[in-house]
Amino acid sequence: MLSYPLNDLKQIEQIPGDIFSGWVALSLLVNTTPQGYLPATLNNWQLRFPNHPANQDIIPILLVPPTNQNQILAQPQPLKQVALLLPLSGKFGDWAEAIKNGFITAAEADNLANRPQINIHDVNSENILESYDTVVKAGAGFVVGPLEKQDLEMLADQKKPQLPVPTLGLNHLETPVIAGNLYQFSLSPEDEARIVAIRAARDGHRSALVLVPEGDWGQRLLSAFQTEWEKHGGKIIREQSYGNNFEVAISELRQNLNSGDMLFLVAFPPLARQILPLLNADSAQRLPIYSTSHIYAGTPDPQRDQNLNGVKFVDMPWILVPDSKAQQLHSSLQAGWPSEKIEKLSRLHALGVDAYELLSQLRLFKSLTPFQWTGQTGHLSLSQDGKIHRDQLQWAHFVDGVPQLLNK
Repeated sequence: MLSYPLNDLKQIEQIPGDIFSGWVALSLLVNTTPQGYLPATLNNWQLRFPNHPANQDIIPILLVPPTNQNQILAQPQPLKQVALLLPLSGKFGDWAEAIKNGFITAAEADNLANRPQINIHDVNSENILESYDTVVKAGAGFVVGPLEKQDLEMLADQKKPQLPVPTLGLNHLETPVIAGNLYQFSLSPEDEARIVAIRAARDGHRSALVLVPEGDWGQRLLSAFQTEWEKHGGKIIREQSYGNNFEVAISELRQNLNSGDMLFLVAFPPLARQILPLLNADSAQRLPIYSTSHIYAGTPDPQRDQNLNGVKFVDMPWILVPDSKAQQLHSSLQAGWPSEKIEKLSRLHALGVDAYELLSQLRLFKSLTPFQWTGQTGHLSLSQDGKIHRDQLQWAHFVDGVPQLLNK
């Protein structure tokens, strides 16, 4: 295989898990990976081809340092440069700024003697590919970003078998990704919908009503909930979407309240506070209600959240049970940003914090063993398609308008 010209190998279409594709990808990465980055690249290859025969004999040999053929390389070389690619001047500029601030704050709190240099670049769909090539040529050993889904799709869909350096995209793509060296990490609402389904089933519920926003986003959460719900023996009795005129949707859903034993509600606080009184008006039966983190603004607001009393919701540790490290980072962030933005975008700060921590975690893990790590956004695990998922999040319910932790 190594005798094939590299240009010819690059033209061969790869299929995840396919043995021949694995040989092609392995040959390409060995011949094109910059010195010092081979361990992380091989880990990513093993993730994509976990059952390939090369894992048994060839990969261990490739991980032996040329200066000492009797010792297996245990630690990657220090990371010198990291490129952070974010849409700082786009419509998601506030989001990007929050992620950046979380990332930088985590880096500044890191006591590493060889802390990497962080280079920040403002990117969009017009310059993402050029910016990516530029930072790699400038010596970036790890790229974090992009954030917007369309930009990540462009980066992943270049008909290249692999990206030149490990890259942590800050979103999840629906379509399968062939390119190696690409990981995907986001605050996936679908992960939360699946966690809600598991909890509701564990609580003994089997007949669900569902109320989600109109549009693609709401349908994605409905689909994720339904798939997991049915795995646990549950049935959806009625699914209802709502738009601006949500009173009509609530009226239609109320006609089915007696046929279900729980409600999965997806709504942001301003709407949720209006929906719940309408849903419970003149109703003798109040169904248990489960929701995602979107129902909670992130800071206690007892007066306005009284209408949400009893609602169970899932959220990240950073919001509900911040540990000592999170509290220290919160303080550092508050010193640099107005309190209003700190509260509104706090979950995105946590995403930035975990993105920084993942730099070392992803470079150290061995892909033949499960990747599991507890971050500020939740317990993280890595699937074979390179997506980092959140599970084992915290549960709370509203009591007198204030979130109170629920027992596991």
